[in-house]
Amino acid sequence: GNVAEEGVANEFLFESNIYNTDEDGDYGMGKAALGYDHVVANSIAPQYNAAWLKMQNGCLVLTDASSTFGNAKTGGDGALIFNAYQKAADQDMVTDNEEIAVEEGVSVIAGNGAVTIQGAAGKTVVITNILGKAVANTVLTSDNQTINVPAGIVAVAVEGEEAVKAIVR
Repeated sequence: GNVAEEGVANEFLFESNIYNTDEDGDYGMGKAALGYDHVVANSIAPQYNAAWLKMQNGCLVLTDASSTFGNAKTGGDGALIFNAYQKAADQDMVTDNEEIAVEEGVSVIAGNGAVTIQGAAGKTVVITNILGKAVANTVLTSDNQTINVPAGIVAVAVEGEEAVKAIVR
């Protein structure tokens, strides 16, 4: 609701449906509960037998069937803990996808499968995806250079400038 800054009060996890248990109470070989007919009781915000989003070997996966909320919340099983915050009144949100001015003379233009950076020859540029993984890291050789990147939301950091977000189609 009225969160003003990052903190414990607004941390959250991405949760999947809980895992099925068999007649012995085992986790059903790690298979998630299937369909509306087979949802296990207490499947909304379960304390046990659930799966949360985690990063493993560079891939987003779910924690295994033995995960508990307590382990996920403390990062004990590798679950990713996210945090949301409301922007301050003096922070502008980037809404223009065509051209984003970083500093006078430097601009970032998002396009189809690429980002074009103008006015930054000789500077290092790092482009990361929404998960923070670098998808490009290069020194610009011209004042109008296009870098191919996967579609999605990316952060473009030009050396000596404030990073900006762009939406690549």
